[in-house]
Amino acid sequence: MAGGMAGELAGKVAIVTGGASGIGHAAVELFAAEGAQVVIADTNVELGESVSVAAAREAREELGIDVYPAVMQPLTAMQRTLPGVADPVEQRVDYFLTTRVWEGEPTVQEPDKCAGLGWYSPAALPEPMVPHEGYLLGLMADGEVPPIVTFGY
Repeated sequence: MAGGMAGELAGKVAIVTGGASGIGHAAVELFAAEGAQVVIADTNVELGESVSVAAAREAREELGIDVYPAVMQPLTAMQRTLPGVADPVEQRVDYFLTTRVWEGEPTVQEPDKCAGLGWYSPAALPEPMVPHEGYLLGLMADGEVPPIVTFGY
């Protein structure tokens, strides 16, 4: 069930926006399975879905791969906001999950929503960087990711 990259991402960081679901989550699963530290966020949970079931559904829809809720592991939860923005929609909690098991090769299934997939060293992250994801990447690079993280407060 594992992918075919044989640990090529060990020591790298994968930044996956929208990674709690769909194509983003499928990328997270693949990257983690290949040894990368992965930052994910933004779950779209539908009525009756658990976070891991939603992530598996989105992985299929957005990356074209199958991941399995039963083998997903939590990394952290992040409570975040945009400083100075009072809009309740910007008061969020993101769940960051990992897995080392999937089927298929990730490909962009929704090109109108995804600019591309890429691999990055923690020392050479792309710009612009989503601020809360950059923060979590820093924690991961330092090896210190607590179970609950806050950002923007």
